[in-house]
Amino acid sequence: MMQFFKKHNIVNRFFALVLAVCLWVIAMNDQNPLRPRTYHDIPLNIMGADTLLEKQGLMVISGENAHVELRVSGQAEYIRKIDKAQLYATVDVSNVTTTGVHSFAYTIDLPDGVTREHMSPEKVELVIDRVAKKEIPVETALESDAPTGYRYGDPKPVQRSVTIEGPQTILDTIQFAHVVVPTADLLKTTTQSYEYKLVDSDGNEVTSPYLSRSINRIDVGVHVYRTATLPLEVKVEPSQDVSADMATVSISPASVEVYGDESMLKIVKSVKLGVIDLANVETGAERTLAIRLPAGVYLSDGQPSHATVSVQIDGIATRTIAVSDITYTDTSIAAQKPAVQTGEQTVQVTLRGKNSILTAINAGDIKVTASYDSSALQEGENQVPVTVELPAGSEDVTILSHTETVTVTLNKTTPVTPETPTPITPEHNTDTTQEGGT
Repeated sequence: MMQFFKKHNIVNRFFALVLAVCLWVIAMNDQNPLRPRTYHDIPLNIMGADTLLEKQGLMVISGENAHVELRVSGQAEYIRKIDKAQLYATVDVSNVTTTGVHSFAYTIDLPDGVTREHMSPEKVELVIDRVAKKEIPVETALESDAPTGYRYGDPKPVQRSVTIEGPQTILDTIQFAHVVVPTADLLKTTTQSYEYKLVDSDGNEVTSPYLSRSINRIDVGVHVYRTATLPLEVKVEPSQDVSADMATVSISPASVEVYGDESMLKIVKSVKLGVIDLANVETGAERTLAIRLPAGVYLSDGQPSHATVSVQIDGIATRTIAVSDITYTDTSIAAQKPAVQTGEQTVQVTLRGKNSILTAINAGDIKVTASYDSSALQEGENQVPVTVELPAGSEDVTILSHTETVTVTLNKTTPVTPETPTPITPEHNTDTTQEGGT
């Protein structure tokens, strides 16, 4: 036997065969070896969404943006056939019948010769919600207040509501379709189309790719008014005994702030409260009258709706005032002027006019001047004329009478040269007033 092995070299041939097989395996692996590979961020591909919506009225509202991880192995020639951009984790939702969170197994298509080693996570979670429609009321607001001299009316939407379709849970959070009207250069009444936001009860915007709108813009009209300050007036109707100029009317407030169309405010210059008949008015009594504005003109916020009117009837009266503050003026041109004595004297001045003016005049307001020429006076007592001058603002007051002269006593034995006239300051003034006299 041993001779046979030696003769035919069996042992060497065996080892040669083994070596040849090993070399073949090595060669094959070098040319097309097995390789592992991991793919990250593989997106989901959701199938059956149209069927889910059509049959059940449901839709996926969350989880569709999830990604999975895949680890595979295979020979290089097969691995190279995998296009990462073509890898999807496919989920079928067509058989879902209820809302809520659902877990789904997914599949990933691989070419032949590639083995799936591991997928993470094993399942993906999708949130399913019912699709519904909701009428959302429109809410409007102005971007800012009107500039000085203008006033904005409340913005009024042409479309009172919009229809929003989408997941019920999201629809439940939406309270308003909110429109903000820009006010830059808004100086004329206008209606324009604006974009809007969907907001919740706190005013926070609600956004979702699953929501669809019946319209994307809302028409809103804004009325632009001009503002003005108008005086309040009453018409005074005279009576047989009381003329219009005898009535002094006071109105509180004297004016009001209003707003309206510019064309109206160009016409309306005051607000007529009504007619005051002087035959039926008790002097000093107050009367409350409603502030009624013409059509198209409105009271601004905070303005009163009524005004208080008071009428003072100013009767004609006479009054006598005793003036003791008399100015004595010597008109003589002589270098040496004799001394004169005037003593304490008063001039009685009787006035006629409106009672309100008469009562405002005091004795000190009336200027009484006694002028004389000492060179023409006789020694002893002389009667010299006086002039009376009323204060400014007394044009409607008449001087009925006044004391015509005062006494000046001349003493020629005691000449003096007075530098200035010597007024006599009284200690007391008296006056009497008579109402309604002539």
